[in-house]
Amino acid sequence: MRCAIVHYHELALKGRNRESFERCLIHNIRTALQDLGVRQVENLHSRIRIRLPLEVAPELVRERLRRVCGIANFSLGQVIPLQLSSPNLDVLTTAALEEIKQHSFSTFRVTARRADKRLVLTSMDIERELGAAICNKTGKKVSLKTPDLTVYIELLSKEVFCSAEKHEGPGGMPVGVSG
Repeated sequence: MRCAIVHYHELALKGRNRESFERCLIHNIRTALQDLGVRQVENLHSRIRIRLPLEVAPELVRERLRRVCGIANFSLGQVIPLQLSSPNLDVLTTAALEEIKQHSFSTFRVTARRADKRLVLTSMDIERELGAAICNKTGKKVSLKTPDLTVYIELLSKEVFCSAEKHEGPGGMPVGVSG
């Protein structure tokens, strides 16, 4: 499933107001994307997931999200189901290969983050396993310091987000709050 993952930073510092700030940011994202047929915008573990219809142009989503105040950064990619006790790295490898095929690169790295620490694999295990699989399938080299492309993996409680891009947002606070 195609989706976008949105990260924010200043909202997380605002204590008791955090929930209302997050609701305001979600409302602003929905408003920015309302005519694109977005299925769902929801808050997950200090990030916001936006389910995107397959027919929507990624460039249009990027253009709109870049203008939503309160967004630190966002990525467009795929979400796949995750089992905490036995993650399927073959499915994750297939998703990663699909994401990177749209980019030209000679070196890459994999960066993984776990929101749920109950996962049996560590972030470093996933980076190593997925990096080796991509290397074997594409023949491209790994460069941890200066890669041409970074594959981003975010492991949530029940799903994994995979992307090969990250875009900056305007940051700050959402329109409609004073803080």
